[in-house]
Amino acid sequence: MGAPGVSAGGFPYLLVDRVLECEAGVRALAAKLVSANEPYFVGHFPGVPVVPGVILCEALVQVGRLVAGGDEALQLTTVERARFRKPVQPGDALALEVRARQDGPPWRMRGVVRDGDTGLLVPPSDPGALAGAILRLAAAPDLGFALSQRASRRVRELFSSERMVDAYARLYRELIA
Repeated sequence: MGAPGVSAGGFPYLLVDRVLECEAGVRALAAKLVSANEPYFVGHFPGVPVVPGVILCEALVQVGRLVAGGDEALQLTTVERARFRKPVQPGDALALEVRARQDGPPWRMRGVVRDGDTGLLVPPSDPGALAGAILRLAAAPDLGFALSQRASRRVRELFSSERMVDAYARLYRELIA
């Protein structure tokens, strides 16, 4: 299973559950709910499963293929300035965002993995996961407040009038070119 349109590109596992947004050549946003039965948890680490950092990087490459217009040849070749701030474990909901820094090929992209940054992701049609997220927010009102503050800031950044005017101007230039 996995997100339609996402390719593992030779990697043995599809690491993306759902594509949330995609603007080819610019950026893509996808979601991944980390399940306890993921094959890479075997032995990493016994008794305390943690997603290996290289798996997170590969998940970003799979999202990056969407940015690159579905380019199957896109592979991870270099990781610069990677920071892993907290372990990713079963039950975590991840937002995977990739932005093009340089048009390709060769592509240069920047990827960010977020869990609980602007909200809590739950898989579609999973009332248990939804109930768990609601209970998590009810038990930690400060978390809900922090999520809403970050979400408001992100909406202001992404949908400011300046940014929208720039997006429309870019679209019009492309249409008349």
